Amino acid sequence: MSMEAFSHTSQNASTQVVRSSISCPVHAGFLETNDNSNIPPSSTVSPLNARYKMSTKAAATESLVREFSTLLSAHKLPEVASFAAPGATWWLAGLTESNPMAGLHTFEEHIKQVEGIPKSVMNWDRLESDIVELIVDEKGEKAVVEFAIKLREEDGEYRYKNQAVMIIEVEEGKIKKVKEFIDFAPFTKYIQDKGTK
Repeated sequence: MSMEAFSHTSQNASTQVVRSSISCPVHAGFLETNDNSNIPPSSTVSPLNARYKMSTKAAATESLVREFSTLLSAHKLPEVASFAAPGATWWLAGLTESNPMAGLHTFEEHIKQVEGIPKSVMNWDRLESDIVELIVDEKGEKAVVEFAIKLREEDGEYRYKNQAVMIIEVEEGKIKKVKEFIDFAPFTKYIQDKGTK
């Protein structure tokens, strides 16, 4: 298994990340260390990363983002809404002329928009979303998470597949900002194909 550690430093934060070929890896605020006693007891952290330990704030944000992602995938929107800080916003990439959900909205507005998508259009019970990669900065203030999305049909086939990336800003254990990037072309094609059957 190949593994490469690298660091990125900006004016606002310093992030040291571990790259790994393990599925669903966590690259979350790792600090190089010879002390392995504080490595989080999480199956998502490889024992091969024993040279690194996660900062406490980064670990808390990693846990929060994973729980948020699980609830979002399960379409448990009231629970998702509970993660929002006061005044939280949700920005979705795209043209507002063709997609009213695109652009900047309050967190609450976005959740209501998603709730308004009928099950006949998107059967949320059959939607599967897996974390491909998760990166959290050392201070636990920002996370970047990549999702693999697919929808299982009644015959077991997967006709809708997509990828999405979210940049999530966290403050005092709550989400204050989400920026979501998703390709709407596969979704549009899926809806069009359903309409022709």
